[in-house]
Amino acid sequence: MLSSCLKVTQSTLLLAILGSCTLAAVMPARAFAQCPDTATMQSDIARAESAYVRRQYLEVLRHLRPLLAPQNCLPLEQEIEALLLVGVAQHELGDLHAAQATLLDMLRLDPDFVAGAVIDIPTSLITFIDDIQMQHAEELRQIRIAKGRIQGVVVETLYVVVEETENQFWINFVPFGAGQFQNEDWAWGITFLSLQLAAIGVSALGASMVEVVRGDTFTFTPAERRAAVAWQQVQIGGAIAFAALYLGGSLHGVYHYEPRRRNVLPPQSESPEGIAQATTTSWQLSPLGVDRGAGVAWTLSF
Repeated sequence: MLSSCLKVTQSTLLLAILGSCTLAAVMPARAFAQCPDTATMQSDIARAESAYVRRQYLEVLRHLRPLLAPQNCLPLEQEIEALLLVGVAQHELGDLHAAQATLLDMLRLDPDFVAGAVIDIPTSLITFIDDIQMQHAEELRQIRIAKGRIQGVVVETLYVVVEETENQFWINFVPFGAGQFQNEDWAWGITFLSLQLAAIGVSALGASMVEVVRGDTFTFTPAERRAAVAWQQVQIGGAIAFAALYLGGSLHGVYHYEPRRRNVLPPQSESPEGIAQATTTSWQLSPLGVDRGAGVAWTLSF
């Protein structure tokens, strides 16, 4: 009797040992299951998206769950999308507790997630996600701080390119508003250009009419002489007007002359290549303080 009991006990222990070894061999294999290849993963994601559009939520779970557990096999953007689809599927199937946990995992990856901005979801889900964000607002805020999305001062470097041109003094004595155009005084430049051209035109008209009145004989009758004298006065008046305008334009150009002209280009975030940066001016503006909100800081390079 005792011998039989011992044999039964030995057999039971042997079976227990074999069972333990079998479980020890199987469990690690499941725990360290490898991710499928990229083609298979993309195929599963495409099928899950297609099933989501057709509202076949069980199919969504069947294709995406193996990619998320026991280990995540997806890059960050696809992981966020997969968690969203799984959370929606769980919610629509009535498993609200699991849906909340899944969507919270998604929000921890993307705390700035906006419901309905990328993927169309049921209206009830938008409210559901908003409630999760409100319930875990402090946790999500800490995640944003850890990721650098909220800081007391946000520093941005902007490059301002200043083009500098050297002006030539002698250009002020060139007619037709050249000095004004050099100084980028466009209104005065156009004014002097127009008036000087008009004066030249009047003087040329007077000279031409004198020749017309004189005719081929190069002689004047008393009446023609009077007409010729009048047109000659027009010619001289035009020349005097041009001379006065030329003098006025030159004096105006000299008075407003700037040896160097600077042209400031719009700020840009990329560093300009091949341009010397002589000085750098920096300041910070954080009106709300570190603990109360985001501030702004600029670094301007000249």
